[in-house]
Parts: sequence; C-alpha cells; structure tokens
Amino acid sequence: MLTHGVRFLATVALSPVMMSTDSVVTKFPTSATPPLDVAMAQLDALRDADIEKVYSLFSRARRAIFADYGRAQSCPPPPRVLHRRVRAALRESCPGLLGHSSATILSALQLEEKNKGRLPHWRCRVRVHADPETGQPGGYYAMTLVRQHDPPPPVRERSTPTMAMDPRNADRFDGFEGCWFVWSIVPDNGGGGDGEDYDGSPRGGAEKPLPALA
Repeated sequence: MLTHGVRFLATVALSPVMMSTDSVVTKFPTSATPPLDVAMAQLDALRDADIEKVYSLFSRARRAIFADYGRAQSCPPPPRVLHRRVRAALRESCPGLLGHSSATILSALQLEEKNKGRLPHWRCRVRVHADPETGQPGGYYAMTLVRQHDPPPPVRERSTPTMAMDPRNADRFDGFEGCWFVWSIVPDNGGGGDGEDYDGSPRGGAEKPLPALA
C-alpha cells in the first residue's frame, strides 16, 4: 500500500515521471496516463521538494500564471525565478505539503464537463501525515487536475514567422494535448474524516488557485 511515500486506498501502479532506456526518453504524462498517476507523481515531487518537477506537472494555464505574475517584459522569466515563485506559493498556501514524509489519497472524483464548455476535471482529497520526528505538520488538501486540450495548429500556421517567433507557442503546442496536469492544490479545512463522503468539492469553500508570488 506504500508507493514512494504515497499511499492510496487501493493498490495502484505508479507510472515513472521520466524513464530512459538505451538513450530513449519517455515523456510523462501521456494521453493514456490516468490522472491518479499524475497526482501521485506530483505528491512524490512535493515530498522530495523537487520544485522543477512540481512545476512541470502543473497545467499550462497554471504555469502561465506563475510566468506572467508581475511581468512587464515580453520574455518569460528564467526557470530559477519561476521555481522560486512556486516554492513561495506552496509554503504560503499549503504549509506542510512541500517536503512532507508521507501522504494518502483518500478519495477521488472525475468531473466530465467538456460538454459544458469546460475541460474534464479530476479531483482528489489528500491527507498529509504529520511527522513527529521532524515536526512537519499534517493536513488535508484538495488537488484538482485538468485534461488539457490544445491541439497543434495546422502546418501552414505553424510555419509562419509570427507563430514561430511567439515564445508562448512553445508551451501551447508542446505535444501534451489530452494529458492530465495539476491545476490547483488547496487546503481542505474540513478534513478529519476518512474521506468516504467526499463529493469532490473542497470543504473550505470556493476553490482558490495557488497564488503566484514574486
């Protein structure tokens, strides 16, 4: 029941975030990767305080928020600035999550909303266990994933100078259409139960996205 420090209430295999065999690198996630695998990979990255991996598993929209925060220049900020913002946001909004010892995914719910003009969402309730040895606090969190849908443009558009020069297109047309990524992680202040009655909505009120801090 223990998988890389993350426990789930059923036995589930965890897909590798990056696997290299004979110099062939397999990207993660793919369109066939279940959202549970992505959530578990994100929890592993948070446990290891691997900010680069944490950032990479956030959705395009979430990464854009971190990149655009307080930005006046046309070029995106360097990775070290982005990672510093992610670390600061996590420490402020989700204390105890970064560098935690172990976590349990208590329940999950998939929300198929594509017909309503929204992308499909998947949400899980996570319990982070307190560590008395290190003093790391525990807590409950709601993690929401979104299935991205942004197919690459036609070849004619992709080859035009404007499309080629716009750095934003490197993120939009990255080959990850149809893949699940993390949109938000918020404290679930109503935690304390076993999660069986969780309906997929954070008990602490309306969902608020992670802040993007300078």
